[in-house]
Amino acid sequence: MYEEIVRDYLQTSAEAAGELREKTESISQAARIIIDTYRDSGKVIIFGNGGSAADSQHFATELVARFRKARAPLNAVALTTNSSMLTAIGNDSGFKYIFKRQLEAVARKGDTAVAIS
Repeated sequence: MYEEIVRDYLQTSAEAAGELREKTESISQAARIIIDTYRDSGKVIIFGNGGSAADSQHFATELVARFRKARAPLNAVALTTNSSMLTAIGNDSGFKYIFKRQLEAVARKGDTAVAIS
């Protein structure tokens, strides 16, 4: 029973990886936008709901801390880390504004926002 679940999960993962090959151009374009953001001294602002909130935090951490090798930190922030801010904005303005309000506060010309869903 569990072997079948694992086999199905791995098959689904393999199929998803195969589908990513068809997205090479889009992925490369997104990478270029992020590289250009850093070349122009901007920052990357990342956000998402639920599990994507955790993904956004992980993404920001890899940019700031390190990824694969030691290097200078890259300016990145996840908008999902401040529970007081998230709940205050949600309570005062409505849940649909939790990222909009934060972007208005921290985003500047030349920054790149990445929404994960």
